[in-house]
Amino acid sequence: MMKKIIAIVSGLTIGLLGAATAFATDYTEINTCGYQITQPGRYKVMQNLVCSQQAPYVGIMISNVQSSNKVELDLNGYTLRGNNGQGIGIFIIESRNIEIHGSHNSRIERFETGIQLWKNNQKVDVDGDGLQLRQNRTGVLLRNSEDIKLKELKMQFNTADVVFSNAKDVEVRDFNQ
Repeated sequence: MMKKIIAIVSGLTIGLLGAATAFATDYTEINTCGYQITQPGRYKVMQNLVCSQQAPYVGIMISNVQSSNKVELDLNGYTLRGNNGQGIGIFIIESRNIEIHGSHNSRIERFETGIQLWKNNQKVDVDGDGLQLRQNRTGVLLRNSEDIKLKELKMQFNTADVVFSNAKDVEVRDFNQ
């Protein structure tokens, strides 16, 4: 009787480990600057990205995602670094249902704009968990967007931290904590 119980427990353990592995790799890796996201899904930055080699100096662009399914972008503790005040770290245009996750070690730095929402964006949630936006001319620029949540971001040495232009239903909380 004892052998059967151990075999069953052992079988369950293997099954759970297999499931955890499948879930952990259920994302698209981002390893280069200029990466464009045009479909819903899970995306994860896999290394520090220095976005200064070629114009237009965009780290990651999310464009024309108009699905009820969401885009989840995980910066995964890495840095997006710009070209000393040129370009955009994360550029979101005409998209909805977007979630951006940072961590205490993630940074977006040295861009014209760290995160820019431009034209007809809806339901964008930037949950920074300590994401640092530093040494940008503008940390976050919101233009013609609505239903936006910005939380747990650390703003450091930006000329302007957050700029709003024709943005509606914006929630900003837990900055610089």
